[in-house]
Amino acid sequence: MKGKALSIKAEDFPLSKDIKAVIPEDCFEADTLTSLGYLTVSLVGTALCTAVGVGMVNAIGTSILTLPIWSAYAAVTGTVAMGLWVLAHECGKF
Repeated sequence: MKGKALSIKAEDFPLSKDIKAVIPEDCFEADTLTSLGYLTVSLVGTALCTAVGVGMVNAIGTSILTLPIWSAYAAVTGTVAMGLWVLAHECGKF
């Protein structure tokens, strides 16, 4: 890149107002009912994943032989629980 990667200036990035101008207005409208629906889905999904995990510990235990199963479980549960993590992360952004 001949040293050009480090020569980025503030003018090279779009302004916040320019980005907001291309996003449809309805994306900025709060909808409490829809938000509570997403929260419910995240809570129920995380609770179900936790219950499945507790059941799996009792059924298959933990050993090196069950590592692939637990890895898949971790990927699914982590993806589901990310909804709650995003909520907790964004709560402090006001």
